[in-house]
Amino acid sequence: MKRPWLLSDAKMAISSLHCGNEHWQRFCRAVHRPDWAEDPEYRTKRQRWEKKYILQEEIEKITTQYTVKEVGEMMDHERVATRRFSI
Repeated sequence: MKRPWLLSDAKMAISSLHCGNEHWQRFCRAVHRPDWAEDPEYRTKRQRWEKKYILQEEIEKITTQYTVKEVGEMMDHERVATRRFSI
């Protein structure tokens, strides 16, 4: 999914749903949801894409608690690519 995630102070594009499984696992660790990486419903890119609206809502429950700087640091720590957007 290429839509930017909402944060508390900006929007940031985070490559997560359409990425490979290793990248997905890093993303899940970055947002403190390692259980998603093990969830059989999110095992493949296709499965994640089919549930993109559910995941989007869940991810934004997390990311809106943080600033762009904080999320950037979380993603950097797990080597997840990001891009900032102004709102």
